[in-house]
Amino acid sequence: MMKIRLFLVVFMAQLWGQCATELIAKPDNLIPEKQMIGIQVDLGLMEVIQKQYRGEIRNDSLLGLPYIYQKYKIDCLQLLNSEAYYAQNPKKYARIYLQIKHALDKKVDSLNRVIQQTKKKSN
Repeated sequence: MMKIRLFLVVFMAQLWGQCATELIAKPDNLIPEKQMIGIQVDLGLMEVIQKQYRGEIRNDSLLGLPYIYQKYKIDCLQLLNSEAYYAQNPKKYARIYLQIKHALDKKVDSLNRVIQQTKKKSN
């Protein structure tokens, strides 16, 4: 049992060391973290809207990647390269996703307040 634990510890240390090395060079046109947060928030909102109103929204240009590319003035390759670069650095990636969660939580809180105000007015 002790040998298995030792093996796992050594294996995880080697894996961690390999992950720490930069596999993907920083792209010349890396999307800044703040902009990446905005992109991911918009993509998350679009996904929820598409699931909630399945079949009612037929125009992908309203809720799809073409809209993101136009709004943020980026292209597909730039987004993919930036995602890959940030994904290889867990600390940066976690920081980005914590800020995405915070931004989405604020939107949910705002919507909940509007719903509560609407209910109060209708009573």
